[in-house]
Amino acid sequence: MSATTDHRPKPNVYRVTGDATIATLPRIRDELLHVAATSAHIVIDLSEVEQSDISFLQLLASTRRTCADLGRRLDVHGIDSSRSIRELVSITGFGTWLEDLPSGTEERSDSFHEPAASEHRPIEGTV
Repeated sequence: MSATTDHRPKPNVYRVTGDATIATLPRIRDELLHVAATSAHIVIDLSEVEQSDISFLQLLASTRRTCADLGRRLDVHGIDSSRSIRELVSITGFGTWLEDLPSGTEERSDSFHEPAASEHRPIEGTV
């Protein structure tokens, strides 16, 4: 008989439920910053998000960059499970942008959805 021990850190799962909009963003941001500062591997579960807006997707991108800067691994799950997130990612093309940012690891989460070329919509205006 032989036994092995797995010394890899277990991921810290941060589950977002309900609304993920500009109104709830400060609380979510503070909690994500705390999780990123204290965990080597973070999983953000979006499967129970009911409402979302572009500010939340921007927070996810910022969190991904913060994790990369801290050398943390970040995986985002549940994009396809939340209708609100799925639609917002499809409309904005953020899935590709989030996917391309460094995350502290070479692995990429399979739950990111890359919109087909026909789903991309141009954004008009100036920055």
